[in-house]
This record gives sequence, C-alpha cells and structure tokens, in this order.
Amino acid sequence: MPRYDNIFLTDITDTFNFTTSPSGGAQPNIPTRRNRQVHSSNLTTQFRAAQDQFNAYTPRQVAAIAYNTGTYLEFSGANNCDLITKSLEDNRQGIKLLNVRDIVSQNEDGTSSIVTKATVFIPSGKEAVFIKKIADFATLQTKTGKPKNNDLVSSIESISNALKISAFWVGRPSDAPSDVAQWFELWVDVKEDTFETTKNNLFSLLDNLGIAHRSEEQYIRFPERLVIPVYANQSSLLDLIKQGVTIAEIRKPADPNSTFIDSSLVEQAEWADDLLARTHFNDTGIAICILDTGINGNHSLIDPYMPTTGMTVNTQWGTADHSGHGTNMAGVALYNDLKRYLISNTPVTLNHTLESVKILGNTPNAQGLYGYITEQATLLPEISTPTSRRIYCMAVTDDKSSLNNGQPSSWSGAIDQISHDKQKRLFIVSAGNVTNQEMQNSGYPNACLTKSVHDPAQAWNALSVGAYSADTTIQPDPTMNGYSALAKEGELSPFSSTSHTWKSQWPIKPELICDGGNVAFDGTNYTSHDDLSKLTLHNDISNRLFDTINATSAATAQCSYIAAELLAAYPDLHPETVRALLIHSARWTDGMKNQFGLPDIKTQGRRNLLRTCGYGVPDLMRAKDTLNNRVNMIIEGEIQPYEKITGSIPKTKEMHLHSLPWPNEVLQTLENEPVKLRVTLSYFIEPGPGQKGWKYKYRYASHGLRFDIKRPNETTTQFQQRINAAMREEDYQTTASENNWYLGSNNRDVGSLHSDVWEDTAINLAQSGTIAVYPIIGWWRERTNLKKMNSKTRYSLVISIEAADTQIDLYTPIMTKIAQRIAVPIQPQ
Repeated sequence: MPRYDNIFLTDITDTFNFTTSPSGGAQPNIPTRRNRQVHSSNLTTQFRAAQDQFNAYTPRQVAAIAYNTGTYLEFSGANNCDLITKSLEDNRQGIKLLNVRDIVSQNEDGTSSIVTKATVFIPSGKEAVFIKKIADFATLQTKTGKPKNNDLVSSIESISNALKISAFWVGRPSDAPSDVAQWFELWVDVKEDTFETTKNNLFSLLDNLGIAHRSEEQYIRFPERLVIPVYANQSSLLDLIKQGVTIAEIRKPADPNSTFIDSSLVEQAEWADDLLARTHFNDTGIAICILDTGINGNHSLIDPYMPTTGMTVNTQWGTADHSGHGTNMAGVALYNDLKRYLISNTPVTLNHTLESVKILGNTPNAQGLYGYITEQATLLPEISTPTSRRIYCMAVTDDKSSLNNGQPSSWSGAIDQISHDKQKRLFIVSAGNVTNQEMQNSGYPNACLTKSVHDPAQAWNALSVGAYSADTTIQPDPTMNGYSALAKEGELSPFSSTSHTWKSQWPIKPELICDGGNVAFDGTNYTSHDDLSKLTLHNDISNRLFDTINATSAATAQCSYIAAELLAAYPDLHPETVRALLIHSARWTDGMKNQFGLPDIKTQGRRNLLRTCGYGVPDLMRAKDTLNNRVNMIIEGEIQPYEKITGSIPKTKEMHLHSLPWPNEVLQTLENEPVKLRVTLSYFIEPGPGQKGWKYKYRYASHGLRFDIKRPNETTTQFQQRINAAMREEDYQTTASENNWYLGSNNRDVGSLHSDVWEDTAINLAQSGTIAVYPIIGWWRERTNLKKMNSKTRYSLVISIEAADTQIDLYTPIMTKIAQRIAVPIQPQ
C-alpha cells in the first residue's frame, strides 16, 4: 500500500469572538450555621487569640531588613465540607492566600475524613478587613435574604495561629521538618515588580539567621513564587517565618534515583564492527539530549554519532558515566532495537545524534534544587550547538520528594516552565519504577496500581513514559529453575508506575507506554533477567560492550528514539506537534485491554486503561505516514484565549473553527460502513505551581484549550452556538450528545493534551468536517496582577479519518479539495 506524507493544513481557520458557557458546576458543600451570632462571635474570638499567639512569639533578632509585617493565620473548614478559599485573599489589601491543603484522616469505621486548611498572611493594620466580614455575617443580609458573606464565613469551622510547620508543610507528614537540620525547599510569595529585591533580601536574611542555603544563583522563579533550597530545622524555619517573609510553602526536595543494571551480555567486538560497517548516518540536525549520569562517548557504537563532548552541570562531577545508566540509555535512544540490528545483516540508517548532560554525580545530591539543575542542563547544549533541534530525554526521578499524587512540584513545574518558554522544548520523562520489594508486598499488578508516577513525571508539558512487557521467554538456565515471565505479552510491565490513584483533575500519566521488559517470578520471588530486558551498550568498554536495561528507563529511551525519528522526517514540526502525533499514533495492546479495560465503558475500563497505560504504545509509521484509507491532517495554530480591555474585566476572547477538506462524497457512498475520526489537541501551559488548591481562580495552568466536532444532523450554526455562548439566540437549546466519543470529555479533558476517537457510520461522519478549538479558564485570565490576560498560545491539532477497508481511498479526494482551494484562492471581502 502506498504511503504518503502527513497533510499540513493552512488557511482553513475562521476566528470568532468566544464566550464560555456557564458550567453549572456542583454547589459548594457548606455547613448551615443555625446561630449566626454565636458562630460569628466564636470566629472573632479565635481570630484575636490566634493573632495574640502569633505576636507573642519572639524570634532571634537579626539585622533590620525591610519586610512586610503581619500575621499568619490558619483557616480550617468543617469535616468533609468545602472551605471557600477564593474569598480568603484580597490582593488590594495585601492579604495573601499562601497555600491550601486537604488533611485526610482515617476513622475507626474505615471511612476517611477530609478537612481543608488554608494559610493566609494578613498585613499589620488589615486585620479589620476579616473582622468586618465575620461581623457582617452576624448582623447583615443580602438582597436575597441570605447572611452577608455567608459562603465564606459559614465554611470556616475554626481559625488558629499559623506559626507552626504544619501550616506550611506540603508533603508527607513523616518528612516534615524536625529538630534535626535537613535540606528543604522554601516557596516564597513574591511580586513580579519586586522579585529581585525580595530575592536578595531573603538571601541576606538567611545569612543573618545562620541558615545555610545553596548559591544565590540556584533558585527557580515561577509566577508569584520563588523557590530556593535551605538547610534548616524546625525552629530556624519558624524564626524565618516570623521575620515577615511571606513563606508560602515548605517542601521536601527531590533526591533522584535511576535504575542501575548490573547484569550483562558479553559479546564479541566483531558484532559492533559489523554493525558500524552496515550503518549509514543521515545528518538531519536532530539530537536526543540525555540528562543522566553521563555517556561514554568513546564507545565504538556511540562515538560516530555523538559529535559534541559530554557536558555537566557541575564541573566537580566531570562528564564520564560513573554508573553506566547514561550509556545504557544512549544505546536504546540511538538504536532502539540493538539486538535486531546485531543479528541481522541488513543496512541500518540513523537519522539523529546524541548529546549528554550529566545531572547526577557520584554522591547523592539531596541539597540540590533539581528544577534549577534541569534548567541549567537544558541550556548547555543549546549554547554549545544552537542550530540543532533536540528532544530532551530524562529517566531520573524521585518517588519521595513530593506527595506523588499528581500535584506539581518545583521540579515538575520547572520542566513545564522550560517547555513553555519562548524556545519551546519537548521533554520525554520516565514515569518511575515499581521495586521488587513493592511487588513482593502487593503482588502484580496491584503494585503498579498503587505506586504513583514519580516526580517530575507529573509535569503537564512533558511526555511521561511507562512500560509494557514484550518479552515472555526465558532461555534454559539452571540458576533460574522454576522462574517464568510474570506479565503476559503486551501487558503492563511489572516495573511501571501509574496515576491510577490520582484525583481525576490531574493529567493522564504516563501518556505513552513503550517496551520496558518483564520480571521473572517463581511464585515467591521477583527478579530481573537479561532475557526479559532490552539489549543496550555498556559504559565499561574495557570489559564488555553490551549490557541490558529495563523498566521505564528503557521505555523512555525508546520513546525518545521514536520522537527523534519523527522529527527527522519533519524537521520543522513544533514540539507540541511531535507530542500530538506520538499520542495520536498510540494504541492499546490486547493484553492491556484484557488486563484493565473491562468493563468497556467510560467510567470504568476506559478510565482504568488511561490511568495505567496512557494512550498506549506509539507507532512511528502511523505517526509519520498517511495511507489511502487513513489520512492524518495537521494544523499548527495560535490563539488568544483571553483579553483585558482597559476599564473592563478579563474575559475569554477567541474560538477557532477549522473547515476541513472533508471527503464527503466518498463517505456518503460508503453509507453505513464504520469509520473512525480521531482528534488530538496538544499545547503547552505556563505553570503557576503554588499550593493554592485547584478550585476557583487559583489554578496551575495558565490556560486550557478544548476541541469539539460538528455532530451528525447538526448545522454549522447549531454547532457554533452549542460551544460558543456569544453566538446563541435567546431561545437556544442544545440537543447534541457526545455518546460516540470513546473516552469522553470527563476522561480526556485534563492536562494539556487531549485525544479521543469518534466512531460512526460513514454517512454520519460525512457531516462532521468542522472542528472547533476554544479556551477554558486559566490563571492568565484570573490573576490580573500578573498581566498575562492578552497572551497568545500555540497549539497543534491532529485529525485523522480512517476506514477499515484498505481499498477505500480517502486520501485522493482530500488532496483534490486542497488543490482546488489553492488553485482558486478565497478573495478578501
């Protein structure tokens, strides 16, 4: 069957003013206060007592540095009820909501209780703002007869002094600061226009208090947040808070680990020479930059394809691969299936090179700020070889630095920021591994379901990669009597962590699954085995040339290879488009469907598949090529989600409507034949990772985009009105249903990557050649003080239409319509 290049569509987009539809979301769960006066009086008493307790604390005195003075208070909601956190902040008065935390406790009957707590900074002299709100609740009412400030005041169960570590700690309670000094991340609330002054004063204050910290160059800057590592104990952190610095959060820093492989396959050097002789290098200017333990660039199978010497973020570490993991990664990232190449005698073509930046030294680096380290590592190759297009590959993770429940960290936030900035970068990150001990404790696949994706793989803009098992055969070996492969062919690898336990608002992670090997099991013991791992390269070339690698490290290197090959075929692709095409090409194996996909409904099996196996296994040929019966169309667009006009409040601005060169006539002829429409939308968000919760205006993502199609039997006008409130008539009523979407909006509309399939009869899909892209709420619109309301964002939209019968030609009529459009350009009005 002939294969064609993907089709890139231009000049098919109409832009309309856009207004979001009211969401009609669930009403907050707020307690009813039967006696307003008593509740108001109790809160007022608690407020003043907490303020007195805070003021009574006397910290160590330091040299005078000008800071805001005020009080930190902790507001608690009622058990299993909502706390209306949006009303706790007032930027005009300088009152800052610093963090929001859900405290979960287990009851004796096995149920869980959740209490929402919020830490708030109130500047001196502004206490009366809160006192008045509480007092008005007791005595005044609105025009509708409700107590004034009812939602806020009724939602507050208690107010207490926040001069305690628990009011700032985000992480596992067992990791919180104690009397013993350790390294922690300080998240400081900052204003954009005074950022440098705040940063410099903070470092001076740390020096005056005798609190150790990393160099003044090592910090991460987010919107409204400065993150720095400090070496401190509980009392010194409380002293720091009392100085008036608006500390928002304290977190445990990342302490990353990689998978280190000791097993090996000893082979003859002639194998490498034979492979080199058969390898043709096509210099496309594409590189995979591996952030790891270094790479042995002297290896005969690496040296020709690693044109620049290895780099390091710390000159004391050097650039050599001290553990072997980086060279293991390089073997898969460069060759993908090295074993197949070695045993064959066919020519091999390589289309990309390797780069190495060492981000792990010989000793643990817990005091390092890994978001900062990753930022610095990203810049080194760009300065060294600015003309290369590169993909960043990182299989370095930590499963203990954060809650590992999908919430952003400084490290994942830094990756989101690096990806989103002006340069735009694609990061491919390992999801992190399940250990043999965890398999022993929980069994398979339960250990995978309960082991959360590691930090920083929760990053929204990164492609996070899990693993599946392709190999199930162990060659006869007397030392392995009684052992067999644990996972069946095509099932989730026993090594792979998942987002199965995450709340539904967090991104789908991992998004992709690649071959990460299998585990040998004898009914009691779990162990790795060479036959169940991928062949790769060894760093100690004086002893052997080949090694094995498994788990999500191997899978991440393989995914990076596929991404590099795709970018080599289309060197001008946006990183967002590379990501979209990989997702668009992915499919679940039968093993995955049988393992997690039943019952096959949106709320159960399909959701479980997404949260364990992402969108499935990527396919390079499906991402790269179009066929007669399966056509890929790509749109790379730019949209302005919101606008702020002087004197008005910010609002949503644009919707894009794409009229596709649809093969209507062919589809109508096919009548009731089944046809699939697949749509993938990819964009990068700007992170706002402060722990202010997820509801209302305190959101992590700068913006969100969504897609929808014109449904069968729906006119273009009805379609536009359904998704765009600005175009509706007064008597508008929607009749459209989304039943034909396989995943559905509740599953797919999280994160910054959305993909779904609409399956219908050909004659119905003949009417669905119009697709809309439109914005939803984000902090660009809500945080007006950051002045990002008029920002624009890029997006990539991939649409494919596929008929089951390979004899059906959808490609030719689409290309004919494109040619006609070019031949007869639309005249300007």
